[in-house]
Amino acid sequence: MPKGDKLTLKEEAFVQKTAQTLNPTEAAAQVYDVKNRIVATKIASENLTKLDIKSRLLEVMKEKEIDLGFLLDKHKENVSQNKNLPARNTALDMFY
Repeated sequence: MPKGDKLTLKEEAFVQKTAQTLNPTEAAAQVYDVKNRIVATKIASENLTKLDIKSRLLEVMKEKEIDLGFLLDKHKENVSQNKNLPARNTALDMFY
């Protein structure tokens, strides 16, 4: 799918920010200017259920060479540190 096809500007920004941060909640908070983390989590969850957004995210992740090996390495890194571990792992788990 060519960049941005079928997605709104905010949806495309959400995809790009999610690939950059590996955290859909953080991406939603920034792109949709949401201060409440619960609302940001809900937006992220809803966005990731949309096939167009999910397909585009997978496409961008492939372009950026973010694959399961990369995500597994991030999980291992998180386990070896304990700073905000649940939030970081939850964000990574959303990609599986």
